[in-house]
Amino acid sequence: MVGKRYRVIQTLGKGAFGTVYRAEVIGAGDFKKQVALKVLDYKGDAPE
Repeated sequence: MVGKRYRVIQTLGKGAFGTVYRAEVIGAGDFKKQVALKVLDYKGDAPE
């Protein structure tokens, strides 16, 4: 699917590696689906 967007609904939890959200993926036409979205925390150096 090209051009996916996500709408965050609520935070489900937070841990050592990131945060998990309940979200809705929005696609072409009227496509919508609720998903779990994990956003990772990066605490290292930026790659060169």
